[in-house]
Amino acid sequence: DEEMRDRYLQLIADGLKRIERTVANLLNFARPREIKLEPTSVNHNLQHVVELVAYQLRAAGVEVEMDLDPSAAVIEADHFQMEQLFLNLVLNALDAMKEGGTLYLRTRVRGGRVIAEVRDTGHGISADIRDRIFDPFFTTREVGEGTGLGLAVSGSIVAAHGGKLEVESSVGRGTTFRVIITAMAGDWTGEKS
Repeated sequence: DEEMRDRYLQLIADGLKRIERTVANLLNFARPREIKLEPTSVNHNLQHVVELVAYQLRAAGVEVEMDLDPSAAVIEADHFQMEQLFLNLVLNALDAMKEGGTLYLRTRVRGGRVIAEVRDTGHGISADIRDRIFDPFFTTREVGEGTGLGLAVSGSIVAAHGGKLEVESSVGRGTTFRVIITAMAGDWTGEKS
């Protein structure tokens, strides 16, 4: 019947998206692209990622709260890699909130550094595996649900930009990933002072 057909088409579409993400993550991990540094807005990256996953967020019952500091406007970075980084972190947060919750996105500038936080109200990460979450191919997901490359790729993107990726988590209360990258001197146009 038509309802069954639509269900199978959705399953196929979801499977293709997973395959696409897996291949992209494998390529990013195995053969990182050359970094093209340019003035990049962390705030715009975060807003665009939310637009990209808006359907999944709504379907999962996840609300988004953004607190984006306008002075956190620009870093010198590869725009596409920053978007990949934040997409990976947001998808991880989404995966941790299968029964709904709130995704908090926050940016700040402190001591010449842009700090971007991706925080969820999901199940959290237990202390016994926290040290391994950035290891390639490490995953807590079911077989076929993930490659274990998202956080490894994210960590290498941040490191390639001279930044730091921190994690704080409490089981049953959620997780915060904090990206810290040197702010770009100058104004919004990226003109250095």
